[in-house]
Amino acid sequence: AILLLASIYERHGLNVSPEGVDKDEALLEIYVDALDPLKTSLGEVHPEVGLVYTKIGYLYGKKRDLGLSLLAYKAALKAYGEPTSTTLLGGMHPEVLSVWVRVTEHLYSMKNWGEVLVAGERALFFLRLAKKSLFREAELYTNHYSSVSSTSDTASVNSISIVKTSKKSLIQITSGT
Repeated sequence: AILLLASIYERHGLNVSPEGVDKDEALLEIYVDALDPLKTSLGEVHPEVGLVYTKIGYLYGKKRDLGLSLLAYKAALKAYGEPTSTTLLGGMHPEVLSVWVRVTEHLYSMKNWGEVLVAGERALFFLRLAKKSLFREAELYTNHYSSVSSTSDTASVNSISIVKTSKKSLIQITSGT
């Protein structure tokens, strides 16, 4: 509930901090305080835990504390359950690519050249993986839509198919099912 409240205040730019306390400091304190109970209830590897670490990393980055920001971003990658090269993109949280880009930027600012190259390669790897997945999904949709539109001349408007894909099969949901 506290995280939801902090998120609402953050989105609307409302003040969550007591008099004389910086808004970002108050948000950072809320997120850090919520981390342990969240990990206890959801586990170490969970997208919500990853999101909290990402917000913490962002807030430390705004304060120009790149060391703590970097640690939070690395913890976020672990919490998102970052996939390996053998894992399909379907198992990757969309935020993973963004976090790797931020890690690369922070390492660059810290002039840690060796790690910049490694982090940059990881960011490019996930960018390529996302691009492949996006084009694969677009191709599946286009192929399916083409086959549906060619046979839909006799079909009614109520039976337009909505396509959802999974790794193993193509599932069609129509208004008749």
